[in-house]
Amino acid sequence: MPGNKRQTAAGASCDDIFVIVLFTTFVRMAQGGSAKASDFVQIPISIVFGIVLGAAAGYVLARGFEIRLPQSNWL
Repeated sequence: MPGNKRQTAAGASCDDIFVIVLFTTFVRMAQGGSAKASDFVQIPISIVFGIVLGAAAGYVLARGFEIRLPQSNWL
């Protein structure tokens, strides 16, 4: 089931984003700063931005490989 492996990897990436934002927020609080609601709003924004950026990079790479390596040269 290759789909399950991809879902697990995607879930782990989303979890990493969440943990990084929380860690940064708590470090700022430990240094005497304060937590803002906007720090937590950044979590879904980061996830959506990462999906869009990843899809765009994948599309550009796929088109580049199609142009440079025609299907007739595939193994």
